[in-house]
Amino acid sequence: MKQTKKNTQYKKWAFRCLICVVVLNIATYYVTLTQVDMSFVPDIRQMTTTQKVLRIVGILTNLLFVAGLVLTIMSMVKKEKKDYQWYTAVIGFGLLLLFFFSLVLYGIFVFVA
Repeated sequence: MKQTKKNTQYKKWAFRCLICVVVLNIATYYVTLTQVDMSFVPDIRQMTTTQKVLRIVGILTNLLFVAGLVLTIMSMVKKEKKDYQWYTAVIGFGLLLLFFFSLVLYGIFVFVA
């Protein structure tokens, strides 16, 4: 019998996750600027509906980000064919990671100073 190599689709799903993360971040940014009172409410029972939805969307965005990052790494490990989806996922998640770490470092320097 002839064995066929299974074609993995990690890069395709990583690309889709990246698109979803970017769209959700833009939507969250817009809604936050236009609709939300920026006061911090730690108790979920005191939150408005918009704040609850934004918290859920934020959690969903973070889960998609981690899933896309894992899929991108798996695509690299499996040495998938490189096309626009692969390059976009690698560059996009790389830029998002760089942005995240720059915010973390900025926060550390602001609180230390």
